[in-house]
Amino acid sequence: MSIADNPKTNETSPLLDVRGLTISLLNPATGVYQPIVAPLDVTLSSGQALGITGISGGGKSTLVRALSGQLPATARIEATTWKLFRQDVIGPNTRRQISGRALNRRVRQIAGRRLFFIHQDARTALVPYRTIEWHLRRAALPARPSTSDLQSVLADMGIPSPIGVLKRYPRELSGGECQRIQLAIARWLPIELMIADEPFSFVHRERAGKLVQLLRSRVEKGNGLVFVSHHLDVLRELTDHTAVLCNGALAEWGPTETVLNSKTSCHPHTRLLLRLGDPDRRTLPVLQCQPHSQQLACVFAGACDLAREACDRTYPSSQSHSGQHRVHCLFPEVTATPQAPLSAPQDDVAPASEDRFLIRAENVVAAFSSPSLWNRETDTILSPRSLSIHEGECLGLRGESGCGKTTMARVIMGLHPIRSGTLARFGVSDLSGNLSSAAQRRLWHRTQWISQDSDVAFDPLANVEDSLAQAFLAAGVRPSQAELRRLCDDLLSRLRLPARLRVSLTGNLSGGERRRLAILRALAAFGFPAKSQASNHPRLLILDEPTVGIDLFLQAFLRELLREARQQLGLTYLLISHDEQFLGNMCDREIFWSSRTEVPPQQELNSN
Repeated sequence: MSIADNPKTNETSPLLDVRGLTISLLNPATGVYQPIVAPLDVTLSSGQALGITGISGGGKSTLVRALSGQLPATARIEATTWKLFRQDVIGPNTRRQISGRALNRRVRQIAGRRLFFIHQDARTALVPYRTIEWHLRRAALPARPSTSDLQSVLADMGIPSPIGVLKRYPRELSGGECQRIQLAIARWLPIELMIADEPFSFVHRERAGKLVQLLRSRVEKGNGLVFVSHHLDVLRELTDHTAVLCNGALAEWGPTETVLNSKTSCHPHTRLLLRLGDPDRRTLPVLQCQPHSQQLACVFAGACDLAREACDRTYPSSQSHSGQHRVHCLFPEVTATPQAPLSAPQDDVAPASEDRFLIRAENVVAAFSSPSLWNRETDTILSPRSLSIHEGECLGLRGESGCGKTTMARVIMGLHPIRSGTLARFGVSDLSGNLSSAAQRRLWHRTQWISQDSDVAFDPLANVEDSLAQAFLAAGVRPSQAELRRLCDDLLSRLRLPARLRVSLTGNLSGGERRRLAILRALAAFGFPAKSQASNHPRLLILDEPTVGIDLFLQAFLRELLREARQQLGLTYLLISHDEQFLGNMCDREIFWSSRTEVPPQQELNSN
């Protein structure tokens, strides 16, 4: 993946020059190193923006974490050349091999504040017990900006009420606001190279467009940018070159306008991504990529209708197409859009009960209190909001970042008290939101919440099988060891997670893999797929931004899984998302929350 010959380059030495990079992660449960990223090259100079895309679990996050010095300490990295800001990262190592701990230390020594990494889960990148003002002032050192300067920066990021946000803690902000706080921190740093992993995944589409322009202006001023995203429109607008990864191996790379164009893209994997981005798609392809460690075969052979016998025994070398455009494919000249089989017919879902409410909230207000013993001031984070969820329905909730969607989910789960308003859950009224321990356990037995922050939703030292086993136990399912493995493999296959991940630590999974595992664990806690009939007690599943880190291909399987579980167990869903297309395909009813005064605070959208 090299863009050194970009005509925009006006420097003899690039900011980043990595050759022959391979990355392997250790699974402590088995003591075996699992190859994650196959040999590839990355070259980036000042004023260039490189986009990286591909299916979830393809090695994108692992790659950018390596480039920014954020890998696990036990990781094993090999490279023939690795220069950062024209300094050698690996040093005089004849084997050209380095551990994750040594790599992270060396990158910090060389880069300092000149390299900035924007995390996919922004909240985990902020100090939880420090205010936002502390973060901004620390980034601004040795300068001492005034409070009005800090408010101005937050306002530029589209954060409402910046004076109140300065006094808040990361836990008191939405995911979209935390992502914008990271960009505000970058405003004060002497950055030369920025690496961003899905930085706008929790931000409303309108606001994300303005943030893309902000990043683009930094590139035009000379910054280098590596940008990971599943949103092809964002890559087209922001990046100069794009690389497509498939299971850790390069499929295609070159100028963005060439790679992300259905008329000029060459690799079947890229063309599949382009077709899935078409809102009028009506087919569901079957994708079974081979692990990139099997270098005797093309990683995409199992998903390509144009594959030949040679594709199963020959790893394709790089071929050049029209200058900088290159592709790893044996037969790119005959590549066309794969014709995937039609998706399975959707199961009929029982209609929602219009006269039974699982959740009914009216004019609910929630706030955070100051931690000071002497100052009991409160900061309202959820203005009067109303929400009703009928038994058996799938309700979609959209809205601008920071309008209170996640806070409402926390209120429903009993994780946050309410200041005023009325709240009824499963027919039981609660005027405070403060539940007894017994009532909280009963509520959690009937309600599952998939949080935005998948990085903190798991014990990083527990393996996938143990996480799912605990969920089955919560549902009263006590399978034998053999049956547990069968259930785990069944669940993992439903969202196209390989069976080998069953013994992997959750801390070694990619962001998209953890997101899918969180969804599977929540369904397992209701007994799916072991239980085949609905419970006598209605149950609610809240999914907060379920499609973040999940590409369009896997979203199709997610929709099928949620529909099957809804029919089999009679579940009720509350889907919180900025993804209008996903909500439109899933929900019976949608509502939109706005934080702007010129529009109604809540709008009922058309039902499917």
